Amino acid sequence: NNPTLSENTDGRPQSRSPATAQREARGRSALLPLATYTTCWDRIDKEAKKKFKSYPIGYFHVDIAEVQTAEGKLYLFVAIDRTSKFAFAELYAKAGKMNAAQFLRNLIAAVPYTIHTILTDNGIQFTNRACDQNAFQHIFDRVCEEYEIEHRLTTTPVGAIYRLEHALGGFEQERASHRHRLVDAERRLASYTPRLGESFSSEAELEFKLSKPEEIERDLAATADEPEEDRQQAA
Repeated sequence: NNPTLSENTDGRPQSRSPATAQREARGRSALLPLATYTTCWDRIDKEAKKKFKSYPIGYFHVDIAEVQTAEGKLYLFVAIDRTSKFAFAELYAKAGKMNAAQFLRNLIAAVPYTIHTILTDNGIQFTNRACDQNAFQHIFDRVCEEYEIEHRLTTTPVGAIYRLEHALGGFEQERASHRHRLVDAERRLASYTPRLGESFSSEAELEFKLSKPEEIERDLAATADEPEEDRQQAA
């Protein structure tokens, strides 16, 4: 293997091994011109400064999630306001369009302000299928129209809904823990109940300590109306 020649700072040739020359070549090929890096960072900086589109209060995302409960499989209907984060949820045995329409009516009754937009996916609970062109207007759309609400469709997941579903995921486990603590408290209470009204070892000491504040209060009441000079002489 012949060494590769290069020049020192004084112009004299310097020998380098082929491995060294190969490493340097790879290092040079990995670098981009400075202008390229500057352009990339400018684009990243501009994207970071972009603001999310703001919406007036009353823009709700509605979605459905299947949950497992102690009673079996149920369907969780969830609605979240994009701006105020007001959340409303109900459990139903079925995820049909009639329950979706009833959920919307209950949502409208529960929200303390006007709902102007509802965003859902294109599931059959919320809209007619593409093949149902000659079908009647969907009942969910009829409720929206009745309350002058714009119904928008999306095919992308709603992040806020997923976050709420994640928070509700441990609801059953937390409820089971509370039930266990309640059973334990009731068991301990049952052991205390028969002892109510019975005497105990420190009862006399407790009565003595309780009598002390009463004596102090009587002394204070007796001296409250005495002149200041008499109280000083008594002291």
